[in-house]
Amino acid sequence: MTATAPLGRREANKRRTREAVVQAAERLLQTERLETLTAEKVADAAGISRRTFFNYFPSVEAVYAFQAQQVLEDFRTGLAARPPDEPLVDGAKAVVREVFTVEALAHAVQTWRVVDGSPAANRYVLESTHESVAALGEEWAGDRLRSASAGTTGLRVAVLAAACVAAFDVARRDWLARHDGPVDAAGRTDFIHTVGAAFEVLRPAVETA
Repeated sequence: MTATAPLGRREANKRRTREAVVQAAERLLQTERLETLTAEKVADAAGISRRTFFNYFPSVEAVYAFQAQQVLEDFRTGLAARPPDEPLVDGAKAVVREVFTVEALAHAVQTWRVVDGSPAANRYVLESTHESVAALGEEWAGDRLRSASAGTTGLRVAVLAAACVAAFDVARRDWLARHDGPVDAAGRTDFIHTVGAAFEVLRPAVETA
């Protein structure tokens, strides 16, 4: 009991510090561009030292990669809870509905706009999340695709899993191009519909025996 309590406190402190950094970066980006945002500025706004900032993140861009990673983890958790015999497209649409509440979508939009508007941040996020995206596609889409067809090959799984990820990205970019104001219930409904429509394009391919 006494051995685990300090560890729990340390982890809680780490989470609070990490969240303080993320929130500070988000506040600063309301008044300046990512290209002019420095680790020193974020650290000052978060109430920590520059050295402490680098204990958590190697760069300002890494803050946004972390946020993207958190969205992936939410997807991973949601997908793991879906029925194992559920069609891939239906499961993907269900998890999008669960993960993207109005609040979560509003937060994601802030991150997406920053990352999409910065080539350096976009490249960093893509590189840092590539392996996680590939693993997510393999462990979730792969299981369902193999269940749907005994002859499914590793190449087919990889291609279709990548197509699912790409479909989501195309859909969210399409939605972002049409929504530049605050996220509300109607905007969320349109987001869910847009992503769902993109996944439906893949249904004939992923459900072909």
